[in-house]
Amino acid sequence: MGREKIFLSWQEAFHARVNSVGGKGWNLARLERYGFKIPKGGILTTQAYQEFIADNELREITMEISDLITIDNLDEKEIQEKLRFLQKQMNDAILSPRIKEEIYYQLEQTAILNKPVAVRSSASAEDSVQASFAGIHESYLNVQGLENILTAVKSCYASLWTTQAIAYRRKMNISDNDVLPAIVILEMVEAKAAGIAFTCDPKTGREDLLVINANFGLGESVVGGMVEPDEYYLEQKYLLLPKITHKETGRKQGMTITKAGGGTQFIKDPNIMTKQVLDEKTIIHLGLTIQRVFMSLGKGEQHQDIEWVYDGRNIILVQARPVTVLPRYTFDELKNQPDIWSNGNYRDAFPMVLSTLGWYPDMLNQVMAAPFKAAGYSVPKGLNYSKLFHGRAYLNLAALQWSSYDSIGTSPEETNTSFGGHQTEINIAEKNTSGKERKWRKNYGMVKVGLAILKTTRKANKDFDMVSNFTRSVLKQDFQTMSDRELLNTAMEIILKINPFLQTFSLLTASSSYSNTMVVNVSERLFPGKGISVANALLTGIGDITSAQHGYRLVEMAELARLDTSAQKYFSNEPFNPSLWEKELPDNSLFKKKFSEFLSDYGHRGVYEVDIINPRWRENPSYLLDIIRSTIDTADLAKIKAWQQKKRENAQQQLNKTPFFQRVKVEYWV
Repeated sequence: MGREKIFLSWQEAFHARVNSVGGKGWNLARLERYGFKIPKGGILTTQAYQEFIADNELREITMEISDLITIDNLDEKEIQEKLRFLQKQMNDAILSPRIKEEIYYQLEQTAILNKPVAVRSSASAEDSVQASFAGIHESYLNVQGLENILTAVKSCYASLWTTQAIAYRRKMNISDNDVLPAIVILEMVEAKAAGIAFTCDPKTGREDLLVINANFGLGESVVGGMVEPDEYYLEQKYLLLPKITHKETGRKQGMTITKAGGGTQFIKDPNIMTKQVLDEKTIIHLGLTIQRVFMSLGKGEQHQDIEWVYDGRNIILVQARPVTVLPRYTFDELKNQPDIWSNGNYRDAFPMVLSTLGWYPDMLNQVMAAPFKAAGYSVPKGLNYSKLFHGRAYLNLAALQWSSYDSIGTSPEETNTSFGGHQTEINIAEKNTSGKERKWRKNYGMVKVGLAILKTTRKANKDFDMVSNFTRSVLKQDFQTMSDRELLNTAMEIILKINPFLQTFSLLTASSSYSNTMVVNVSERLFPGKGISVANALLTGIGDITSAQHGYRLVEMAELARLDTSAQKYFSNEPFNPSLWEKELPDNSLFKKKFSEFLSDYGHRGVYEVDIINPRWRENPSYLLDIIRSTIDTADLAKIKAWQQKKRENAQQQLNKTPFFQRVKVEYWV
C-alpha cells in the first residue's frame, strides 16, 4: 500500500478537509468545487510539514519552545533568540526527495511548473469562524522556478514560529499543536485590478451592504494598507441585482506589480490617482460573485472576507475567509443589552431548515418595519429583524420590542403576547417610561397607524386583484423551456411586482392582530382566566377568511366523494396512490370536476408553503387527497357549522350579561 499523497489538487483537497489542507486551502478547494474561478494550483498538506519536522529532527525544539513560551515572556531576549534559531534551522533544513518530487510532479501536471506562482501559508486553524490569522503567516508572490518555490515553502513553515504568530495563538487560546501549516501554491493571475471585498459592511455591521475595495495591479497594495483604494458600496436584496449606492474614488498613490526576476514592487503612478478602478458593470459582476460566496461558503449566515483579482475579463478569487468580528448594528438604546433571537411565531410557519430560495430576509424586514414606518417612525436602514441560525429562521425580538415601544408605546410584554407568548423582554430605561410621554406617543402613533390602515383597506382589493392577475399571467408561462437567464429575470420581475404589496399585507395583518389582542384583553377583564377561550368562541366561524374557506371546501370534497361512485372506488383502492387521481377518475366524475376547481382556487397553497422548495397543492395534491380519504365517512360540514354557531351563541350569551359599554367594546373589536 503506497504512502499518503501530500500534494493535492483542488478536487482532492475538497475531500481531504481542513485538517489536511488548512483553512485557506480548504476554502479555495470549496470555491473551485462550487464553480468559482480560482487560479490553477494545489496544496501541500500538513502531513508534509510533519514529515519535514521529523526528517530534520526539529520536533524536540518545537515542543520545547511551545511548552516554554507564554504571552508574558514572549518578548524576553532568551525567547527571541530561541525563535530566531528555530526559524534559521527551518530555512536551512532540507525538504525530502518525496516532498520535492510531489511538488514537481503536481506543478508539471497542472502546467504551472515554469510559471510565476504564489506560495501561501494555510494553517489548519486559519481562516475559520474562530480565528482568521490574517497577515500572520508568510506568503510569497511571483515565485519563479522550483528551487525558489521550495525555499518559499520552508519560509512559510518558519513563519509559524515568529513572534506575531505565537502571540496571536496565545491571545486566541489556540494550541501550537492545532496549527499545522499546509502550503497553497497557485498560478499568479495577470492582475489589471485587485482588492478585497466583504459580504457585509465591516465598519458598521450592516448586513444588507456589500463593500468592495479596489486598486490597479496586485491586491497586495490594498491588503497591506499601502494605498487609499477605491471603495464601492452595493445594496443587496433577495433575488435582485446588487445596486451601487456609493462610490468613493480613493487617492491611489501607486500600485503593486510583479518584478521581472521574481517578487513584487510598489510603484508610484500619479496617472491612476483619480481614475476609477472598476466600471459599474464589473462592480455589479463582482457584487454578484461575492454574494454567491456568502451563500456557498457562508451558507447565507457567515459573512465572508474575500480577496479577488480582475484580469480584464474575469473575476478570479484567490482567498475567502469568514468575517470573525462584526459590530452589532442595532438601535442605540439597545447597544448595552444583548440581542434576543427567538423562533416564537416563526417556527409555526417554517419550522424546518430553509432552502436557499426559501429565505428572503429583506422581505421579512419590510413586513416587520411597515407598521412602525406607518407611525412615522424611523427604522435604521438595513436593520435585520430576521436572521438564519443553522438554517432556521429567528426573529430579532429585542429590535421588535424596542421598535414597538418607541413608535407606538407598546410594552415589551404586549409585543411578546402578539408574537407567541412568554419571551425574554428588553429593559426600558426609567426616563423613557413617564406616563404622559408614553401615552402621547402611543396615541399619536396609533392614530397614524390607524389612518394608514384605513388608507390601505380602501386600496386593498385593488392590490389583491393586481397580485392575482399578475400571478395568473406568470403561471401561463412555460418554465421548463426557459433558460437560466429567463428564469432569473422572471424571478426578479416577481419580486419587484410583489414588493409594493408587502406594506398592504403587513398593515392588514397588524390591524387584525391588534383587533384580536383587544378582543382578548377586554374579554379577559370581563371573564378572568377565560378571556382567550371566550374571544375564540366569539370569532368562531365568522368572516370570509381565505385560509378557513379551503378547510371548509375540503370537508365538502369529502362529502361529495362519499356520494360519487367513481370517487368511492378510487379512494378505496389498496394501495392508494394519490398521484393517479386525474388518470383513475373519469371525466364525468363530479368529484373530479370540483377537485379541479379547488386546485384552481387554492392550488398555490402548500404544506409549510413559506419555503418555495415545498410543493404547491397543484403540483402535488397528495396531502389533500389523503385528508379527503381519511374523512370520507365522517365529513359533515353542516354539523361543524352548527357546532360553531352554538359555541358562538353561548359566548354571546355570556357577553350579554356584562355591562353595556363593555359589551359594545368587545363587539366593536370582533
